[in-house]
Amino acid sequence: MRSVRMPAGALVLTALFGACNGGKVVVLGLEPTGTGGTATVATTSGDGGSADGCSGALTECEGVCVDARFDPKNCGTCGLECPEGELCSGGTCGVACGAGALKCVDGMGKAACVEPLSSSANCGGCGKVCLAGELCVAGMCTLACGGGTVQCGAVCSNVNYDPLNCGGCGMACPIGVNTVAVCADGKCGLECKDSFGDCNLKPADGCETALMASVTNCGACSNACAVVNGTPICDTGACKVLTCNTGYANCDNDTKSCETNVTSDVQNCGGCNKPCAVGQSCVAGVCLSLPPSCRIVNGLKWCTNPNNVKSQNCNLTCGSVGLVPLADTNAWYNAQDAFDECTAIRDAFGIALQVSISSYTYACAEMTGNNFLCSNYTGCPQEHLNNSDGGDHQGFCPCQ
Repeated sequence: MRSVRMPAGALVLTALFGACNGGKVVVLGLEPTGTGGTATVATTSGDGGSADGCSGALTECEGVCVDARFDPKNCGTCGLECPEGELCSGGTCGVACGAGALKCVDGMGKAACVEPLSSSANCGGCGKVCLAGELCVAGMCTLACGGGTVQCGAVCSNVNYDPLNCGGCGMACPIGVNTVAVCADGKCGLECKDSFGDCNLKPADGCETALMASVTNCGACSNACAVVNGTPICDTGACKVLTCNTGYANCDNDTKSCETNVTSDVQNCGGCNKPCAVGQSCVAGVCLSLPPSCRIVNGLKWCTNPNNVKSQNCNLTCGSVGLVPLADTNAWYNAQDAFDECTAIRDAFGIALQVSISSYTYACAEMTGNNFLCSNYTGCPQEHLNNSDGGDHQGFCPCQ
């Protein structure tokens, strides 16, 4: 019997490195915990192996491995059979068993000499049979560990990969939060349990992140959920829309955005799949009928003279459709003073002119022969109530 004593270990972080695979993180380099142990390798007693392929003290005779020390048909050498009534002991025929041998009688009444220190059928005494997978060593049945394993207590262990005996018997690998212990090449590591990840790359707190519910690490580390015009949720590892911001809806049922403005979308007015009738506009989520020369743009009702009369101020322009100019001049100014806002007004009326924004006195908004004008002059709405550029200027005014 040979034994190897492994040194005791303590929980110490050393030269860590990690590997990610399918959301699992393995961090190797932890020292095992425990007091160490004796790794034993069971071997048979005898004179060693033979060149003919039979192990231990066995000899090959006509293709069969026999123990020539005790086989009465091959006593001492192949083919040498003991005379009637004699036994084979120590490789010699005789009427009695030699020193160290034991005479045992089998169930058929046949006597034979055996070596009780190594006979698996008579280990330590006649009829004491070792279990399958055990060897008889020094008269005691013990595990027959093979394939690179050693005996640790009552089990055979590969100390290169056994987390309970990592690097040596009794050297157990530590377990962290939401982890399972692993052993590779005699070094301890931590592997995340299913649905958890070590997203902060700090082995001290284990696999701290629940990947099935984390909005910032949904299904995998660093996979953050985001929803345009809404709030996301991580549902069983998949990003989804939790809620939409006021005035928006997820009408296409995707996972990334609340894309529909239900306050102004004529196909989804006040909610998904609620279209307005032909000729109606969606205003604050309600379908409304408008004069033919009016459009809802940037949250306001913009109108022009139905007969395209030019050189009119906004009192006259709104009056031409039975309305009055918007009283809130700040809302008026803010709805047309940027390029994209001015472009939206132009496009709503189907006009194909170049947009021009400057500090125009009255042009908030107006159309000339060459341009569609909007103004970044804050006094423009008040001026345009009662005044207008002459010539070919046609006004577009917010009415109520």
